[in-house]
Amino acid sequence: FFHSSSPAGSPISYQQNLAPLFEDKKTWPVYLSPQWDEYISVSNFTGTFQSLIKDSSYCDKVKEFQEKYPIPLGPDKMPSKENRVIYADYTRTMFVHKVVQEKSRTVLTNHYSGMKDIPDKDYLRPDITMFYHLSSGWHRNFKIGSQFLCPGQLYNHIPGNSYLNFKDLTALAFREYGKYYEGRDECFNPWAVTPHTLVLNDKEQCEEFVETLKNDDNPDKIKWIYKKARYSHNGSGLQVVDSQIAKELLELYSKPQGCDNKDDKYLAQKYIPNPFLINGKKFDFRAYMFIVSTDPLMILYHDGFLRVSMADYDEDSTNPAAYLTNTHITEDYLKSQNMTQEEYNRFMEDQGWDFDHFERYMVNNNFVDKNWMNNYVRKHIKWAMLHIVRMNLDHLLIHPGVFETYGLDFLLDENFKLWFIELNLTPSIQGTSKEKEKVNRKFVSDQIDLEYARMYGADFDGILETTNFHWIFDGRKIGMERYHGLITPNCV
Repeated sequence: FFHSSSPAGSPISYQQNLAPLFEDKKTWPVYLSPQWDEYISVSNFTGTFQSLIKDSSYCDKVKEFQEKYPIPLGPDKMPSKENRVIYADYTRTMFVHKVVQEKSRTVLTNHYSGMKDIPDKDYLRPDITMFYHLSSGWHRNFKIGSQFLCPGQLYNHIPGNSYLNFKDLTALAFREYGKYYEGRDECFNPWAVTPHTLVLNDKEQCEEFVETLKNDDNPDKIKWIYKKARYSHNGSGLQVVDSQIAKELLELYSKPQGCDNKDDKYLAQKYIPNPFLINGKKFDFRAYMFIVSTDPLMILYHDGFLRVSMADYDEDSTNPAAYLTNTHITEDYLKSQNMTQEEYNRFMEDQGWDFDHFERYMVNNNFVDKNWMNNYVRKHIKWAMLHIVRMNLDHLLIHPGVFETYGLDFLLDENFKLWFIELNLTPSIQGTSKEKEKVNRKFVSDQIDLEYARMYGADFDGILETTNFHWIFDGRKIGMERYHGLITPNCV
């Protein structure tokens, strides 16, 4: 798939049996795999999309172009900016597009996510070497291997990624994966990693929720969050279950067909009433997981930011600004306060601490010892990320040309326990503060370098050392070395 000098595109020549149900499971060739069949079943490869013509002979044209105009590589085996031809469907004003433009030669910039159809249609260019898209389901409109993602090309989304993103599928995956570790709670216990979650289109789980509401002897105390399971963003589709909402939900799900509705896309998740607070305000950790490749499987971790709510926390409050830390919610709240631009900018800076800033705060206030972030927070997040990928491997397309970044949110409670809350596709990468702009510019830039290094057989590990990414799993290695100390032999 890649240049012959690149180990990333070569089949693994050794057999590993440490985890035969997960990363060592026997796999089918890409186009014969169950993941491929599911990808085909949910896609539409006819017509146009983003005013681009779907050409089934595109990969033939790419091959012809590559043979006629081979890409010159430097002494470091990396292509120059001019030869990094990237089609990114972010709009030109978006931060990510600007960074991609700094690193490459961007093309088809008039074709972007959410655009209206225009009369003048274009074809994909054969000189494209990377598709870097905002649209996480772009592959459901162009067929891999014929209409795009040809040999010698990369794409920043992985077919099957909705299994990581849809909250109901995540909850079901946690429940099913937890069965593998029954009796081994020290290895993995789903409801010690994420708050207990009930998927409400599952009859048994829905009935459990109804019984819980019926038997609640203190309904004024908030105990649940009611969430839309799919296609909810920026805090939408979420309610804290106070006594009034509990009454409404009990009435809804107690109806004869209430728990038999397979189309119900909601879930109930245990409310964490005792979050650790910063100056009286709730916050969460946004951390990034970067699946560099699924063939071989390579996973990296990257620090994100704290997202601090703007209103003081009250465990009985239903004010979204008090219990949601989403940047969009924060922006709306601040705009409602009639602030000056200077005040607004200062608050946005405060809303996005980096992890080192947070550790300084914790150490200076004698909450923790130095290196607590490395010894506990980062290590725990990486451990959780590894398990989240493992429980979804049966759904992710194994293909050497795909990669993807995810934003994962974690909550810290007052007992210093971390809770996984949710995973987001195409996480918002912005420059809303000077701190964020500096970190996120390097984040996107390093990603692009690492992917080109992998494709062209350059010094991937050498480039990795210059970044702020850290290993979670390296499928190029053998045995326990792959796990970078995140999992012990008895827990594989």
